[in-house]
Amino acid sequence: MIFNDDERPTGRGRRPPTDSDHALGQLMAESLNHRRRIETLEARVYVVETPPPVSSVSPERRRALFALVRKTVTTTALIIAALLSALKELGFLKP
Repeated sequence: MIFNDDERPTGRGRRPPTDSDHALGQLMAESLNHRRRIETLEARVYVVETPPPVSSVSPERRRALFALVRKTVTTTALIIAALLSALKELGFLKP
């Protein structure tokens, strides 16, 4: 179980066990401590059950990635065009 340092103490201390006010206060403190633990667990379950964001990549990194993809596609197209042109010049492809 998860216990926080800021929980209210629920021990009887030096009071006699017949003090009904103390017993009621102890029950209330235990109830508040249990409620706080339940809220903490519910928050953790919500975080676990919530799907991650669609894109965890920052916009700057996304722009850099798109720029790299664009350069790669452009370079590949130029290489293919140069190869076709060289093959035509060498006579391997009919005009």
